[in-house]
Amino acid sequence: MNDWIDSRTRVWAVVAVIGGIALFLGIELIENPDSTPLELLLELADIAPIVLTSVGCVLLFRVQQRQRDEQLKVIRDLEIARAQGQRWRAESRSLLNGLGAAIETQFSRWNFTEAER
Repeated sequence: MNDWIDSRTRVWAVVAVIGGIALFLGIELIENPDSTPLELLLELADIAPIVLTSVGCVLLFRVQQRQRDEQLKVIRDLEIARAQGQRWRAESRSLLNGLGAAIETQFSRWNFTEAER
């Protein structure tokens, strides 16, 4: 999964987690300015899963988008490979037909009988 999440996205995820927790704790401090450190710690335990889940959902959407982009790239590459394969088969078929005709022409020049061919 590390291939799907680049370092820039990881940095932004950490910043989002820290920012989200700071925002929620800041709102809590504004609402209850006389909160004790224990109350803030309990509030942090209440806030952290929400923030982590939100950031995780965003990361999942990013990973899904990257996978979709890669899948589309693979599909395009497969279509190109199929077209190249069909072109190669057609070229080889025409070359083999031409080779067969050239051999028949040469046998005719040498006056080979059907049994000798």
